[in-house]
Amino acid sequence: MATLTQGTDLAATAVRSDELMGLGAEGWSTATVDPLVPTTLDALDLPTILHALSDPVRLLMITHLADGRERTCGSFELPVSKSTRSHHSRVLREAGVIAQRVDGKCRYNRLRRDELEQRFPGLLDAVLQASAA
Repeated sequence: MATLTQGTDLAATAVRSDELMGLGAEGWSTATVDPLVPTTLDALDLPTILHALSDPVRLLMITHLADGRERTCGSFELPVSKSTRSHHSRVLREAGVIAQRVDGKCRYNRLRRDELEQRFPGLLDAVLQASAA
């Protein structure tokens, strides 16, 4: 976070407030937790999850992830553009339906089956069975 002093050069007056931001000794930090993604079971919200699962493309993504393997967005056979795939992944991630792991440039997605089953028993299986019918 930078603070500026009126009437001075931007580069000369940018000050990092390490103490306020809780940054390391170097003053830089990489985000390890996405603040928009529910991290606890209590944070999983049923209406948000049902909304995320209501789209046919997102439901298809969940069907592909139901085998338990991690997959990238690009590995899904979907009838949408790359940017739309990213949007659908974000909706599922922010609802807490999938988790994402970053490895270099790749982002691997996995279904949060165990967490969803603990919070809403039977929900995911019911949705997957209904989509298969």
